[in-house]
Amino acid sequence: MVRKTGILTILAFFLFLTGRAQPLNFQRSFQDFYSLGARINTNGWGINYRKGFFVNRYTRSFYEIEFTSIKDPRSIKFSNPYYITPENIFYGKVNDFFDLRISYGRQNIIAEKKDPGSLEIRIISEIGPTLGFAKPVYYKVVDKTGTYTFETKFTEDLLLQQILNMSPFYKGLEEIKPNIGAYGKLGISFEHAKTEHSLSALEVGATISAYLLPVQLIYGDIQNIFVNIYIDYRLGKFYPSKLRRKQKKQNELK
Repeated sequence: MVRKTGILTILAFFLFLTGRAQPLNFQRSFQDFYSLGARINTNGWGINYRKGFFVNRYTRSFYEIEFTSIKDPRSIKFSNPYYITPENIFYGKVNDFFDLRISYGRQNIIAEKKDPGSLEIRIISEIGPTLGFAKPVYYKVVDKTGTYTFETKFTEDLLLQQILNMSPFYKGLEEIKPNIGAYGKLGISFEHAKTEHSLSALEVGATISAYLLPVQLIYGDIQNIFVNIYIDYRLGKFYPSKLRRKQKKQNELK
């Protein structure tokens, strides 16, 4: 009996989430939106801007521009046991890698918001080109005799006991190499804003990016494809769509 009751409760909750009855005291039809997002990936971080347009009650299209940093999970910062320095090092790191993405996407509502503060659940999908930038990493090292110091990139001959610390980030900027690729994302968004015109959402999902040229983040490991899981928090605003404004203007002229 208890088991049957539990199953019925779960079923009722699922129907509540996925039901598409007319919202009570809450209406966002004919509204466009914009939002800013900050995300953490399993292989880095990112920030983005999204501009969305009304298609129908359950669908909006959008454009997104995003800047991300991609790192190898094995790139671990640690203190060199051979030297007492205020800075940690990434032993074996070859390149910093950054990504600029421009994509087109669709947002499909699967559970519509019923009232202020309730959840609206959406499926997010997008695809587009990406432009990667690989910047070489430099190390401040001492020669094997210990007589002088210099800056160099990582090589298989570089010993841990030679590394004093990492060179400043700007070292190697003039050697940045672009890398063209393609990008795709699939996620689910939970929007929970308490007012009709505000947007506040938590988004989770997965992305995949593939590049024309191989990317080397860690010495000896070359990749063209990166897959990661992300979590994104977004803040933004809804406002009357161009379609709604056009219809309103036509009605006023009648």
